[in-house]
Amino acid sequence: MSIRKIALPGLALAAGLLGAAVLPPVTAQAGSDRPAVSDDEVYLAAGLRGANEVGVPGDRDGRATAAIRIKGSQVTFALRWNRVDPPTAAHIHLGGRGTNGDVKVDFLAKALPRTVLGITGTVTVNDAALLTALRENPTGFYANLHNGV
Repeated sequence: MSIRKIALPGLALAAGLLGAAVLPPVTAQAGSDRPAVSDDEVYLAAGLRGANEVGVPGDRDGRATAAIRIKGSQVTFALRWNRVDPPTAAHIHLGGRGTNGDVKVDFLAKALPRTVLGITGTVTVNDAALLTALRENPTGFYANLHNGV
């Protein structure tokens, strides 16, 4: 049995996931032309497509939507999928478009019932550097879903 994946490579948390991003207001750092990163809520969203998976081919007609909120060390997620069975895994990976990167944030602890079409949840991420990187450079990450069908 092969693993099917849905992903928007290099962007599920980048241009695709951030295509509809709503970011909090920020202020400029003294002596810098770069805005300061806010510790307030950051929202990311993306449409995911199996045809965009890098590495092991994904389900070509599979689709999903991911919405993520980062606030402090809490990463809250909402995932919805169609044209595929429920995921057995869902992640945020390190890597830009066209890469196959390491898992950095894991969303699922167990497989879901077949009747489920979406989920929400919150995970705690205790890696401050990772959270800063997600806020400052979301194009360096992507999200995907996996299932065992």
